[in-house]
Amino acid sequence: MGKTFASTLAALALVATANAGTIHVFAEYLGTGSYASPSQARQEAYAAFLENNDIDFGVFYGPSSAGNFGFTHADYTKSASDKASGVSGFHIFVYKTARWRLVQQYNMQTASNKKNSANACVVEDKTTGEQFAFVMSTGNTFRYVGQGSDISAISAIRSSCKTDYPNAKMLFGLSLKNGVEYSNHAQTIVNWGFTEARDGTSCGAIYAQNHASRSALSASSASWLDNATEPAATATVTYRQQFTIAFEDWDGTPIGNAQTVYAGEDATPPADPTRAGYTFTGWSGSYQNVQASATLTAQYTINTYTVRFLDWDGSVLKSETVNHGSDATPPADPMRQGFRFTGWQGNYTGITAATDITATYIEATAVTHWVTFLDWDNTQLSRQEIVEGEDAIPPANPDNRAGYHFTGWQGTYENVQQDETVTAVYAINTYTVTFEDWDETILKTETVNHGSDATPPANPSRTGWHFTGWSGVYQNIQTATTITAQYEIDTFTVTFQYTNGTVIATQTVNYQASATAPANPEPLDADSVFYRWDGKYTSVTNDIDVFAIFVPKVIEIGTGVEFAEYMASSLVSLSGVTFALTNNISMSGVTYTRPTADFYATLDGRGHTLTRLSLTKDGPSLISILRGTVRDLRIAGYNSPGNVGGTSLIASSSRGGTLSGVVLTNCTWSLPNATPGTSGFIYETSNPMSTITNCWLVN
Repeated sequence: MGKTFASTLAALALVATANAGTIHVFAEYLGTGSYASPSQARQEAYAAFLENNDIDFGVFYGPSSAGNFGFTHADYTKSASDKASGVSGFHIFVYKTARWRLVQQYNMQTASNKKNSANACVVEDKTTGEQFAFVMSTGNTFRYVGQGSDISAISAIRSSCKTDYPNAKMLFGLSLKNGVEYSNHAQTIVNWGFTEARDGTSCGAIYAQNHASRSALSASSASWLDNATEPAATATVTYRQQFTIAFEDWDGTPIGNAQTVYAGEDATPPADPTRAGYTFTGWSGSYQNVQASATLTAQYTINTYTVRFLDWDGSVLKSETVNHGSDATPPADPMRQGFRFTGWQGNYTGITAATDITATYIEATAVTHWVTFLDWDNTQLSRQEIVEGEDAIPPANPDNRAGYHFTGWQGTYENVQQDETVTAVYAINTYTVTFEDWDETILKTETVNHGSDATPPANPSRTGWHFTGWSGVYQNIQTATTITAQYEIDTFTVTFQYTNGTVIATQTVNYQASATAPANPEPLDADSVFYRWDGKYTSVTNDIDVFAIFVPKVIEIGTGVEFAEYMASSLVSLSGVTFALTNNISMSGVTYTRPTADFYATLDGRGHTLTRLSLTKDGPSLISILRGTVRDLRIAGYNSPGNVGGTSLIASSSRGGTLSGVVLTNCTWSLPNATPGTSGFIYETSNPMSTITNCWLVN
């Protein structure tokens, strides 16, 4: 294809060094519509992509659906973005399967212009773990220079990428439509891309123009390119690789936070860590000139100490180098003329510092006694031969009894006058056991001896819940412990039934939850219709019976008061109810307010007349929204002083109701210059329209 290939792609490298990574990218604007059938533009675009077999990531714009994008290849995966409303095509991201793992895909469009859409594809390098966000917008997202700009869609996606994947390198792209006409869009997006770049991690921008236009971008539009005289079909994006360097101690404990470091740069090591009995010597690997992610472990050498065994006159009998915490080995018992060797003065076990141990003697004719130091279980800790009147030296404080702590020695080892046995004394450890409620309220604290049991408080209570036990073990206590009360929520039975006790349905409901009413039950007789459920079954706090309430299918009305009350009731929302006039009814002296509920019922005048219906409130009528039927009714002397909606018998918008055999006589509409609504019966503003048959307006 070479320079005859009309689509244009360009890339800008932020950093080009020996430590840079590369991505070979490709972009193509295909136009819109179906690409399932062969076309020269599509075939050339696919061929151009495949002839560059080292392409890592490609973007195609234009197909109207993923199914219309005919490209398939064993080495690549395609990921289609969602098509925004009003956009004829959308982006297809194609990435090399061996290198990339799809992490996330974003889709966005602006509210003001649905064609201002943007898509992004976040992928992760399977080898290095580096993440890249390829952010593409349609041509309208960046309006032509001088016409303002609307970058809300791509800005929103950029913001989401930065928030969700803060370490991802961002590559901004633009799908152009008409060659040179939109060339300045490329400069716009590049400038914007670098303005929005964070810490140098943005790796530039790409742009693709319409393949079918077969016109290259002007040279001036490519002046921002690095070492490029003319845009090419593909380009290599050079970026600075980043690696993660973490530091940890000898036992795997992290030291400080992991650091993100550019290739070839140095990480900053934490302060030298410490380890009892050891000396820090450095790190397990290099944190300079970083070329890969790594975890560096602190290295130590064990401390060593010199232990000298000295004779009575200070002469060195033996010198030994001992590791931290290890024991020295004394030499053979020395001899001294006229004296008898009695042992070594000083501790040569568990060495933690340079130590001198001195041989001890007594005169051969001196009177001596044995002082024996025993642990709590009679284990011998030390046995010393002491000249009468002198003091024995107790061994290091023992700590050999689980659940106890050493408090001192029981026995005499000073001014020794006889053989003595001295025993280590311990006190039992105690711990605090805390019993707390579900909301961390402390119910009881108790001090408990090691190995003993705590005593829980009385079982607590919680409204709407019942106590089930304690969360932890409070027997054989061996450490400070917190025990938490456990509860299960109370449940209640809601029974839906007929008034005769026949059960319709039962439900088990949690405390303060709501039951769901079953389907409306069938009436027990043919002359009734279901009206409502009687009983509160929301926010349930106890067992409850809910009864099905039925009303007659035909409710007869004989007075104006009854008429006003029934029309204002919720019964008008029942499609199975008929209100039937038993005689002519006068509304004189009766306050009538137009019902606000939709009218699903049937109002049957049975040929009777409703007289003196006068409405004084602005805007009302006999019925608000008619969904049911009004039939065989005569209305005489109807007076409506209201607005346009009040100029008709039925106000507001009807919804497919029916008027049949309704006659209006001597009715007035007091709104200045107003005339009755549609046929004087219904003020109709929306579909479905109501049906009006055999109705008359007589004035």
